[in-house]
Amino acid sequence: MRVLSFVNISNRERISCDSGYIFQEIISAELVRRGCSYGVVGPIAPVAEGVTHFPLEFGSNKYQVRYNFEWEKVREIISLFRPEVILANQIEHAPQLKAICRSLGLECPLLSYAHYLPFTIDDAGKVAVDSSLNNWDLGESIIYTFLSGVSSSDCVLVHSNFARQMLLRLLADRGFQNPTPVEIAPPPADPRMLRTRGGSHSPRLGHGIYNHRLYAHYGTEFMVGVIEELAVRNRLSIDVLDPMGVRSAERQQMDASSEEFRKRFADIKGVKVRDDGAIRVSYREQLERADFALAPYRRACIWSMSCVDSMGMGVPVIAPRFACFPELLPKELLYDDQKEAVEIVNRVCRDRAFRGRISSVVEDIARELSVTRFVSTFLNVASRLQRVDQSMQEAA
Repeated sequence: MRVLSFVNISNRERISCDSGYIFQEIISAELVRRGCSYGVVGPIAPVAEGVTHFPLEFGSNKYQVRYNFEWEKVREIISLFRPEVILANQIEHAPQLKAICRSLGLECPLLSYAHYLPFTIDDAGKVAVDSSLNNWDLGESIIYTFLSGVSSSDCVLVHSNFARQMLLRLLADRGFQNPTPVEIAPPPADPRMLRTRGGSHSPRLGHGIYNHRLYAHYGTEFMVGVIEELAVRNRLSIDVLDPMGVRSAERQQMDASSEEFRKRFADIKGVKVRDDGAIRVSYREQLERADFALAPYRRACIWSMSCVDSMGMGVPVIAPRFACFPELLPKELLYDDQKEAVEIVNRVCRDRAFRGRISSVVEDIARELSVTRFVSTFLNVASRLQRVDQSMQEAA
């Protein structure tokens, strides 16, 4: 099968910690091993033998990567590679990709992977614009661009059942009649973030990590309160990992909240803000030293690769009881309020038997999220769509 994948990159400056790039790194070798001819269109090629790389920049900010599309260059790439399946990781590009394929006489299926849903659900349970994508009041436009991508896809892959339900709620809210199938395909765990089987855990007593973006829409205000109580009142040490480091002036203009929260975390006694997590080896070492990890307090969180990283290293992740977290984590690690979050953290740190058991549970969950599982799901869906296309062509 000839598969052409268009990457989604949101952290061009530090691509080694970009989830879209890491995703490509993980799946590339497995697709080649399965006998696929795999082409990747993006700024940097995944480190995997047998992958055909087509260099192409999509942009440097969250709006440019959605709206920028170099039609002639993409047409040349598709014409040269002649894909049998296209994987659009930036779903907003699906209409252009389909138009180019059909103009070239290619009937290949177009699968879109919705890595990010550009809307949220408010406290009343209604669809609302994503504040992080609403600069200059563009939020509503972004939603309709996303819906255009959904309707142009032959299948939409999503990370979780929560993501699927969010997407279906958006379609219903906008009165959108969508025949496009939606399949759940959780992203694979990074094999580099799976601890050695039988390895001993040697954390610093009462040490935790928070390894997520520091933007306001990640629920960081709530997490400041949790982390302050853990560090100051419970005397636990916590590393806040900020692999993006100093942000460009352009990023600062669009959203300065990350820098503000970075300063607030740094002012809490017992908290250390680190920006060396962009290097995967260093990042793994930081996870190895942790007793616990904290998930973001993000109500529209459809998945968290950072949480899965921690889980793969046997680090229990304490998370709110909403969004994708009840699908991802055992119920003993879920909380309803700050008080319960602190109680669970203290139990993980002080109850060795509980920590040993729950550590094995979260590690097993991460290992089940294997690259072979994801690639099998992807190839099965792609093969099914190919058969549908062939049947339609024969009937015509």
